[in-house]
Amino acid sequence: MRGKPSEKPENRRNSAFLLRMVKRAGQAGGQSDRLLDSHCARRLARVAGLPTLLGRSIMEWLSRPAPTRTLLASAPPVGVLAGTRSFGLGRVVPGLPHPNDGVVAVAETRLPGAADFIALPVAHSQMLASPACAAQIVAFLETGHFRHDQEPA
Repeated sequence: MRGKPSEKPENRRNSAFLLRMVKRAGQAGGQSDRLLDSHCARRLARVAGLPTLLGRSIMEWLSRPAPTRTLLASAPPVGVLAGTRSFGLGRVVPGLPHPNDGVVAVAETRLPGAADFIALPVAHSQMLASPACAAQIVAFLETGHFRHDQEPA
């Protein structure tokens, strides 16, 4: 009987390694976090009753001018991983730019000064359980770069 992908030995090794590397905190990796703006949050904030569901911190963030973040040269290397499988909230929120992961547009994840960037064919909700994402994060934490030779064609 074949096990689930998460039960594969290499996935357990990746997870264990990832936890050790996070504890060392020499590099940082982000998975499809909106870094510059959030189309979905801005659209949903205009719907009656939804600001309460979005939460106070999101509403406070949205009230500020659009950020223009650039990493400092002295900051630890940061890698950004974005998804391109448009499945999720974006299907009901009109105008979400493509490509996107169903919640966050790839353009919203671009961080000037990041050490590396990679986009993988995963949806926003798949990222935490994706073996491909885990392997890319491990590669980034080990080397400071993603494995672009492993990107899908």
